Amino acid sequence: MIASLSLLVALGAQDPASELGDLAPLHARLHTLLADPRPGVRVEAARALAAENAVDVTAWREACRTLPPRGDGTAGRRVEEVELFADGDVETTPVALYVPRSYQAETAAPLLMVLHWTGGRGEQAVRSWESVAEELGMLLVAPSETGPNDGYGFTQRERDITLSALHWAKLQFHVDPDRVFATGVSRGGHLAWEMALRHPDLWAGVAPMIGGPYWDVRDGRANLRYLENVLTIPLVDLQGAQDQAGLVWNVRYAFEMLEELGAEQAEYHEFPELGHSFDLSVVDWKTFFSDHLRPSRPDKIVRAFARPREARSFWVEVLEATKEVEEEFEPMISASLNKKLDEDGRRRWLIDETAERTGRVEAIFSGPDRIELKTSLIQEVRIYLEPDMFTEKGPLVVKFAGRRKKPKVEPSSEVLLVDFARRLDRSFLPVAQVDVKR
Repeated sequence: MIASLSLLVALGAQDPASELGDLAPLHARLHTLLADPRPGVRVEAARALAAENAVDVTAWREACRTLPPRGDGTAGRRVEEVELFADGDVETTPVALYVPRSYQAETAAPLLMVLHWTGGRGEQAVRSWESVAEELGMLLVAPSETGPNDGYGFTQRERDITLSALHWAKLQFHVDPDRVFATGVSRGGHLAWEMALRHPDLWAGVAPMIGGPYWDVRDGRANLRYLENVLTIPLVDLQGAQDQAGLVWNVRYAFEMLEELGAEQAEYHEFPELGHSFDLSVVDWKTFFSDHLRPSRPDKIVRAFARPREARSFWVEVLEATKEVEEEFEPMISASLNKKLDEDGRRRWLIDETAERTGRVEAIFSGPDRIELKTSLIQEVRIYLEPDMFTEKGPLVVKFAGRRKKPKVEPSSEVLLVDFARRLDRSFLPVAQVDVKR
């Protein structure tokens, strides 16, 4: 069943709960849908639920927005064994939690994802943050590595487990999706950088420590190519200057480029006398976690990518790139140029080579029915639309590759439920999507 556009737009201006009746049955269906850790299974279940046509998109949207938590909100520190998605499989993973005494299921709380160091455990990692969490009413969530735990492996499995732990936490607790942060030390610092660069639309702020981004193209590790993705994310990095030389170079280069690109909230603290360590006290963490909110729907988005499954940011997703986009490739540098360049120069050369194989989209929402796409190496883009992003008065106009396109907009429960199944984002609830090709 499809709701009228005028009714959908009205949802943004009033509380329709009294008109929609009891949402409890819809909440129950959503809890069942979201409980499976496998994203693909959730998506298929969402499509089946939408196909029933028993409830219109207006009611489903309100049910998603008001979905209550299903977990135990008891205050204190504990570890739960949780089934999490891991690169096509499901792993039982210990997840350390800290729930502040002020937490109430009726009030949305900030959340800090804490990523542990090599050989560490989630329950160790959360302890550094418990006093700040208690003061701010902030939830702490820290999955433990169940594999070799001998350093960050730059694997899809590690990234999936982090995302899956976040999904699980948002289902268990009343999490404010616009106040979700990530931090990590050493192995966890590398992973925090990864999550920011590859999934920039999830975080209100990121604080990696003695871990950094990477430029090596082996095994898809070259995430420095995605640096534009974090221009709008508040970023704080703590790094000892005497640490491993390649790591220090990477972090310094990242902040050099962030400054050149105009990042306004990138803060780097380097400690000249320290090696693989840092001083946590140099940052006012209460202010960092209190002052920053993720914009749930920014008017401008920049998204760089090379891996299709990581091509989404807020209301834009790249569906198809040109053949020039490559995540992994064999760098071919001439012998004469290689001889001329020092180690610093070779790194910069490889970063430039990688950039030429990286897709990019800049999306600008200038008002209802008006969107502009500026792209490089992109063939097709999907746009997700909330009710107030389009109107009944005229067609949606998307400027893409110098042409004005007018795709048809059709609100549907399937778009809403599939997106909610994937992202569990109560702040951004699209009801329609359009695909635009060059």
